[in-house]
Amino acid sequence: MRALTGSLNVPGGDVLLAPNPMVVSESELEMHEALPQEKKDLQLGATEYPVMTYRGQQALNEPRRRVWGLPYFNLMKGQYMAHPPTLFRAMREGTPYAVKAFFSIANNTLMCYTNQKGIYEGLKELDLFVVNDQFMTPTAQLADYVLPGDNFLERPVLYNASEWINLYFTAPKALEPPGECRDVYHFWRELALRMGMEEHFPWNTLEELYDFRVIGTGLTWEELSENLFVVPSPPPQAAPVFRKTLSALSRAGLLPKVTPVFLAMMSWQRRTRERLEQKGMMRMAVLFRDRMTFKPYPHEKLGFATPSGKVELYSSVLEDLGHDPLPYWSDINPPGETADSSEDEYPLQLFIGLREDEYFHSTGRHVDKLRKRNPEPLAFLNTNTARKSDIEDGSWIYVETSWGRVKMKAKLSEDMHPDLVRVPHGWWKPEMPKGDPELSGAWDYSDGVLLDDDPAHLDPEQGLPDLRGGRRCRVTLMQE
Repeated sequence: MRALTGSLNVPGGDVLLAPNPMVVSESELEMHEALPQEKKDLQLGATEYPVMTYRGQQALNEPRRRVWGLPYFNLMKGQYMAHPPTLFRAMREGTPYAVKAFFSIANNTLMCYTNQKGIYEGLKELDLFVVNDQFMTPTAQLADYVLPGDNFLERPVLYNASEWINLYFTAPKALEPPGECRDVYHFWRELALRMGMEEHFPWNTLEELYDFRVIGTGLTWEELSENLFVVPSPPPQAAPVFRKTLSALSRAGLLPKVTPVFLAMMSWQRRTRERLEQKGMMRMAVLFRDRMTFKPYPHEKLGFATPSGKVELYSSVLEDLGHDPLPYWSDINPPGETADSSEDEYPLQLFIGLREDEYFHSTGRHVDKLRKRNPEPLAFLNTNTARKSDIEDGSWIYVETSWGRVKMKAKLSEDMHPDLVRVPHGWWKPEMPKGDPELSGAWDYSDGVLLDDDPAHLDPEQGLPDLRGGRRCRVTLMQE
């Protein structure tokens, strides 16, 4: 729609950005070229679900080189990864080959994907399972080794929103990590040294690595981080208009409610900018901003990073991979079943991934202040639908599919569709018993229990599960 309406890469429309040539990107550090093609051909899931694998991305290598000079530039996160359900199946079944070691880095792997039971079985089959994290998550409770990670305040920062923008932000570490906590670069470098790969990790610390990455600016990372670089905020007179516009859109139902937290953040940005100006700390910011210009790339000259050089509404990449090049709709049902045959037993549709303001995925449940605001997992139901089953607001209920069952508290709303149940993602309770098999409530509350990873339930292009209403469920009142 953006391309069709002329709203792409123009003033007032979406800006398409290029990687900043003054900074060595994460894409370059990943050294995709170092992996031989015969190894890339073994990537799990590349045959069945190619789009987000090396096989699927190969058609974009030359267009990316033409536009950005980087054949493996990360257009999005995870675009060169193995297909997770196929990986977990290889762990537990050994097909198409066995996976015997797994490192989970700041990822609650057990609870982040469908078929939690299958993931659990796969992790139990490993010869070596290592977790690097700040918290003893259900995943960490299954590991052979748990290496304590650091907090973002305990490491130096060079950040640009996963390469989706070409502006970078820097900050020195605020404090030293406690005890044996280390940053993840330390982990990978120490592992590389023990494997004889030291030539690829010549930087002893993150600070040294950052010096290498920003060498194109003519400044060291320390010089950048000591002189705070701030993205300019809108002028103060624009803030009231901006707030008024957002509030009007919210009242019209076109935006989520503008929360006090959001307004407080805007006020904090304004006050921070004023303090920096008073202290004379904006001079370096302006200098650095001039050196790292925020520009869209010239698509009129270079074209877009597609095989045709155009915005491809008809995807040549999908077509060459044997898939439908145009968007389509398909009905997904359990193998051997139709929507009609399962409707009596599971009359409702399941929507997984309800966002909660207090939490991000599976993290945050250990924070007392957040738990006081949102202490229990809430399943949203239509008021009339719930009361037909004697369910009231705040009742404990089971949400059940043909694959599994979880406990949640009912949250009733007349705004909910009468045939829909919405459940949150990533719930567990750190205060519950730890260790296998309890795993701090991971089996009781996690949405990963509700869905399997059968190929019939995955889209054929990417192998993604249907989380938004394609699976049927039922709700029942828990009996005391």
